Amino acid sequence: MPDLKVYGPAPLARITDQLFGEGGIYDADLVARTSHGCSLSIYQARRGELPRRRPNPCVTELTLGDVIKESKWSVETGNARHFQPYLVTFAFRLRYAGCTFIYSGDSGPLAEMEEFARGADVLVHMCHYMSGTELSADFADSCMGHLELANLASRAGVKNLVLTHITEQFDEPGAREHVIGQIANIFKGNLFFGEDCMEIPITPPVLNKLM
Repeated sequence: MPDLKVYGPAPLARITDQLFGEGGIYDADLVARTSHGCSLSIYQARRGELPRRRPNPCVTELTLGDVIKESKWSVETGNARHFQPYLVTFAFRLRYAGCTFIYSGDSGPLAEMEEFARGADVLVHMCHYMSGTELSADFADSCMGHLELANLASRAGVKNLVLTHITEQFDEPGAREHVIGQIANIFKGNLFFGEDCMEIPITPPVLNKLM
């Protein structure tokens, strides 16, 4: 199989080398797994072919506005706001088969996100706290509240909004129902609380009759 292609902001290349390069954190383990007879026999039993190569990810460091294109899809980097100037943070826009998927990463309110997510089929966005309970001005600048996110999604005209990076606030009895009601007053698309392995329908769901 070809080496894994990895894309992201700096210092991704340095981190990857420090993990998987010669003398890196996993160097001894990788040498053992690609050299010791026991590891090699297990590898062959799992239909691997010798020699067993150590991982060598193909790393590309991205900057704001970069576009990565393959035959059927493209990914574009957009701005996000979280702990600047200490960290570089991006949002990502994936286009495939006429559909657009936006992932915010960790981000607070940002006017640029509205245009970046314009008309998206799916927007997956950080919703870290219930608006009005922010810990400080810096907190509200770096993380997104539910009302701020509802307004962003409404102005951008996205079809499906997925809330992620939520906190224990949303697990209190009745909290999610309260949040859903308030967001629905602003945003008229489909609303989801993100979960592992969730599938988001691009087209409206078909409601079957009760049996």
